[in-house]
Amino acid sequence: MQQARAAGDSLSKVHFTAIYASDLLRAFTTAQAIHDAQPEPKPPLTKSTLLREQHWGVAEGHPWSMHAKEGLSLEDHFAQGIYPVLYERWQKFPEGESLEEVVQRAEKAIDDFVMPHVWAAAKAGKKGVHIALVSHGICISELIPVLVMKDESRIHPGHRWRGLLNTAWTRVTVNVKVCVSRS
Repeated sequence: MQQARAAGDSLSKVHFTAIYASDLLRAFTTAQAIHDAQPEPKPPLTKSTLLREQHWGVAEGHPWSMHAKEGLSLEDHFAQGIYPVLYERWQKFPEGESLEEVVQRAEKAIDDFVMPHVWAAAKAGKKGVHIALVSHGICISELIPVLVMKDESRIHPGHRWRGLLNTAWTRVTVNVKVCVSRS
């Protein structure tokens, strides 16, 4: 709670146009603290499942094993209640979500929440429009590359956004090039 209030206080001078947040309690509490610290008129605060943390399925709340046991399939591990770290982006625990599925949610979140503000600001010639996405470490580490890939190069920037701390924040600045067609 103190970290959430501190995040709100530290961002109180940045007037957000909108705040979007995971509906899970910790992120939403942080979003609410940021919203509460905003000057009037306060921006809309929207909850969304798109900004949730990766869902671990049957492994949710269970301890992890850093290494798989030799000779056991993943299914055998799960049947024994052993949840080894999954290193492939397509892998997931039963009833859970893979990193590739998190990317799909991140793409939808960027398209639904960020890009309309980018295009509206570009169309109006506005600069300094701020929005906040309040999410969780793994989701954030997928949201940032999805946004960066909106660049004309469409090149994935790599996996530099790992190990985020609670209430850490990342600022991404979007500049839109205006293209003038000549006939």
